[in-house]
Amino acid sequence: MKIQLRKRIATRLRRAMSESSALSSQAALAKRSGVGQTTIGRILRAEVDARTETLEALATTLGKSVAYFTDSKGDTGGNVIRETPLAYTNDAPEKGGCWRVPLISSVRAGVWGSAADKRHASEAETHITTAIHTGPQAFALRVEGDTMTSPTGLSIPEGYIAIIDPDGAYDNGSIVAARLKGDKKVTLKKLVIDGPNRYLKSLNPAYVPIPIDRGCKIVGVATSVLFNL
Repeated sequence: MKIQLRKRIATRLRRAMSESSALSSQAALAKRSGVGQTTIGRILRAEVDARTETLEALATTLGKSVAYFTDSKGDTGGNVIRETPLAYTNDAPEKGGCWRVPLISSVRAGVWGSAADKRHASEAETHITTAIHTGPQAFALRVEGDTMTSPTGLSIPEGYIAIIDPDGAYDNGSIVAARLKGDKKVTLKKLVIDGPNRYLKSLNPAYVPIPIDRGCKIVGVATSVLFNL
């Protein structure tokens, strides 16, 4: 990694931390993201190359995109909750290169994608603006419960908002939105693929993995996660 990129990442990490009163210290960011405080300190001093998984963890925790830290042109990485509903036109970016998606309920997410849903998307709870590119059917989902709250590493607590892209590709380790057989609600889980077997795994170790059967539908893949202070 070139020294210029190290310095760019250091500058933007420092800026992102300063924007959050709860994550302005290295200790707080380390505890929330699962990245070691020593590692965070060395990244801020541009002493080391930040690994991809490290940047992903920091970006998720700070509500930014990885591009926010690495893009030479600069990426606002902003995720703004709009109080006034907007028309559902997330098939093209807004001015400034952002996409807007409707924040919908976990029940509606289970049947998302119909023409009726797209037609009435402006009636959503609110709309989210994200710097992460999304497909035309993308939506935002508020995390419910503690199944994705982890004491270490990546954690997506209740109240966080996940941007879900039904057109996005997912693989082993992806965070996906899925609807289980007999359940109207969509839930957020980590997809685990072990040979011919597939499971939905909670980040909270207190919950056991759920085998995926024919009655389970993966609605989409999470492209980013954001939270409000």
